[in-house]
Amino acid sequence: MRNTKMSASTILILAAAVMFGCSGSDEAGPAYTIEGEAVQLDVEGEYGTTWLVETAAGDLNGDGREDRAAVLSQNTRGTGVFHHLNVFLNDGNDGWQFVGEEFLGDRIKFDFIEIYGEGSVSSVTGEPIHPDDHGQLVVAYATHTIDQSNIEEPELYLTRHWRVEHGSLVALEDD
Repeated sequence: MRNTKMSASTILILAAAVMFGCSGSDEAGPAYTIEGEAVQLDVEGEYGTTWLVETAAGDLNGDGREDRAAVLSQNTRGTGVFHHLNVFLNDGNDGWQFVGEEFLGDRIKFDFIEIYGEGSVSSVTGEPIHPDDHGQLVVAYATHTIDQSNIEEPELYLTRHWRVEHGSLVALEDD
C-alpha cells in the first residue's frame, strides 16, 4: 500500500513542476513520472524498476527549441511490464517543463518514437511528412487484441499521435 503522505508530497512537487517547469540540466535530463509519481531510472523502487526505452527530440511547440519525449517501461515484479510516455518542453533555461504522461500498455512491443520536423520521413510509409504535421509526436507499437492473452506476441499495430497545444499534451484522432 502506498504511503499517502509521500504521495501527497509527490503530487505537490509535480504540480509545482508543471506550473513552474521541471528543473534539470541537459546532462541530467527531465524528471520522469509514472502515474503522477516521480521515478528514478534503473533503480529498484517501491513499485519495481523503471527504465528508459527510447527518447525523441524535436520542436513540439514551435518555439525553435529541442523538446523531448520518452517511452518508459516499468517492471512491477508481477506479470506486467507497463509502458508510459513522458513529454517535456525545453524551457530555454537548461530546464524541462513537464507537459504530460500517457499510458501506452502492458507488455507492448515497442517500435519507434518520433517528433516530426523539417525533413522528417514517416517510419511507416517512407513518405515525407507534410509541414502541417511538424511538431507532432508519434509512437508506434504492437499491443494485444481483445482476443489475445498477454503471454502471446502482440498482433495489433498502432501508431498514436499527439501535439502540444497551449502547454498541454493532446491526443490526435486519425482521420
